[in-house]
Amino acid sequence: MADDYDSPWKEILERYFPDFMALFFPHAAAQIDWSRGYGTLDYATRRATLESDDNPFATIVLAHLAAQATRHDPKARLGDKLALTRRLYERGFPRQRIIDLYRFLDWLLRLPDDLELQ
Repeated sequence: MADDYDSPWKEILERYFPDFMALFFPHAAAQIDWSRGYGTLDYATRRATLESDDNPFATIVLAHLAAQATRHDPKARLGDKLALTRRLYERGFPRQRIIDLYRFLDWLLRLPDDLELQ
């Protein structure tokens, strides 16, 4: 059975976001008018924006989207993982940032052993 870390987090955060904010960001949470409501962002529709953004978290979100899209397609996942790795270098990130971000990519975009060697 494949691990599913994403769905439970999304569900619990959507239901209890004010509580999450109060625990982890109490000063920010105290300044939010929760009576106005809140919504979550769907970055799948903002892929072009993410691809043009040099912020390292744009790459992280792209990796997350790739993990979702390739859950049952290891060969496509390999292609996405290689493209995202290339992106780290194309953005001109410092060596340590590339290493840190690649470790995250490698964790999130796990491959079967036979593809991992490619």
